[in-house]
Amino acid sequence: MKDLVRQWIGALVAEQLRKSRVQLLSMRQGIDDLQNRISRMETQEPIRGSDTIDKAWHSHPNASKVFAGYHLHACHQCAVRFDETIQEAALAYDFSAEALLVELNLLLRNER
Repeated sequence: MKDLVRQWIGALVAEQLRKSRVQLLSMRQGIDDLQNRISRMETQEPIRGSDTIDKAWHSHPNASKVFAGYHLHACHQCAVRFDETIQEAALAYDFSAEALLVELNLLLRNER
């Protein structure tokens, strides 16, 4: 009987240890993700009007949503995205470069 109780307790402890390991790995991943985000925030320079559309588009995972708010849904497919600056695009497509830059930079600072 004592052996059965010991085995049962051992199995419970082993299962709890397994669950704890899974939780620790998940927490470690979360901490790593936060450290990466903080590092990017500390080192990333603001987007400027002289930056290319491509640079701005790839500056943040949600930058495409900001562009979409200006009816610029397909900038990532445009052939001139590597050369055209935000300022040039604003003139060509009649939107406020300043407003777009404010939104993108707020996004980079996680304030949007």
